[in-house]
Amino acid sequence: VLSDASIMALVRAEKLVIRPFTLDALGPVSYDVTLGEILLKFDPNIVDLTCDQSAQCREVPLVDGRWFLEPGRLYLGALAEYVHIPDDLVGFLHGRSTLARAGITIHQQAGLLDAGWRGHATIEISVVYPTWLHPGNPIGQVTFERLTTRVRRPYSGRYQSDTKPTPGKPFVREVGP
Repeated sequence: VLSDASIMALVRAEKLVIRPFTLDALGPVSYDVTLGEILLKFDPNIVDLTCDQSAQCREVPLVDGRWFLEPGRLYLGALAEYVHIPDDLVGFLHGRSTLARAGITIHQQAGLLDAGWRGHATIEISVVYPTWLHPGNPIGQVTFERLTTRVRRPYSGRYQSDTKPTPGKPFVREVGP
């Protein structure tokens, strides 16, 4: 796991990109990230992973500069920060203890930022209690680990270069001979 000094050295060398980058967000072994400007509510009749989930999402309106989240619902947000992971690192998105203590989960199981991934990561938010969240709220932290070797095939998947919360895209299976 990279230390603050290692994260800072990679950012200065422009090998690891985090924009905007502020020293206040740099922790001993992580970088704090914030919630972006758009929040979607995922409200499906039924989940079918062979179909695009976009039609089952709607944007949550701001009320007095904040969003109201209901328990038992899934919301999709995106990090305000643009991150580009080099091909010899992997990033892991984690929740923050303050949010966890308030019953707020920021990712269901999708906290991996693969080597070569870039964009504004989508986060899956759920709450235990009725909750207000604001754009720009500290929402999570990312840790980075060095790989034993550079990857042969950096990430180039369906969520590469996301700029806003991205609903699930369909799984496509290749049919063999």
